[in-house]
Amino acid sequence: MSETGLNKGGATRYAEGMFENFDQLTTEHGMGEHVKTLRKYLLPCVGFQLKAGEGTGRSRMGGEAEVPDGFEWPVHGGRKLDFVLQIDLAELPASGVAGRLPRSGILSFFYDLEEQPWGFDPKDLSGHRVCYFPESVALRHRGDESPIPKAAMKFWSGWSLPARDSGTGELLFRELSEATDSDFISDQYHGLSEAVRAVGAPNPGGPSHRIGGHSDNVQGDMQLEAQLVTNGLYCGDSRGYQDPRAKELEKTCAEWQLLLQLDSDDDIGFMWGDCGMLYYWGREASLARGDFSRTWMGLQCC
Repeated sequence: MSETGLNKGGATRYAEGMFENFDQLTTEHGMGEHVKTLRKYLLPCVGFQLKAGEGTGRSRMGGEAEVPDGFEWPVHGGRKLDFVLQIDLAELPASGVAGRLPRSGILSFFYDLEEQPWGFDPKDLSGHRVCYFPESVALRHRGDESPIPKAAMKFWSGWSLPARDSGTGELLFRELSEATDSDFISDQYHGLSEAVRAVGAPNPGGPSHRIGGHSDNVQGDMQLEAQLVTNGLYCGDSRGYQDPRAKELEKTCAEWQLLLQLDSDDDIGFMWGDCGMLYYWGREASLARGDFSRTWMGLQCC
């Protein structure tokens, strides 16, 4: 697996001094001796909190989607997809995510809330859609009211560390195990990851909604699954992973980067499966140039 997506420049890559307490956090969680290794895997993200109601910005969950005239509504199995949320990219705080996404325009997310595809079947790729509308395109409210509760979005700049059971997390623990017993540091790493996630959050113990950065995996790695499924391999069982093409495809699976992580949220009133999360992914180069035509969506729950 390549190192695409790692923060090769360290924690100060996009905001000098913004996370100067990272060294202190690693020490507090018994990982101070590994700070140089950990910094390589630290990625910026934009966290957000959902608050019931309309809000004042254009970024919001639920309600009617804002789309241009002539917009062809996405469908799955003959059924129109449901509008989930939209993000006004100009409202995002300055962060490393800014270099991975267009700086303005509306990013809209759709999903089949009736069937709720899991993402492991190539036939279900049409069960979600991500649409990008540049700032120059006129939009108007259109479509049925979304069954997703209406909520405003409050953003903050944050950081993230990889889940241990992700491909990137395996790379990290391979490095850590060269210096110490990886099983011994598992608890410390979990605590550190939670502390990193809490930085800047108005409700540190709340749902983990995120744009960019590393994903909080519930069931396992998603980069390889995204790569295989979008190349036509079924991953609902071992067949896709054992396919002769899988080894070659795995070499570039790190190109897949998290676009959106949407947690279950009791305060707003929705849940993915059994306390799960919904994840949207795209290839890093495609996201940066505003191409969202080939994304992948995964649903994971307990």
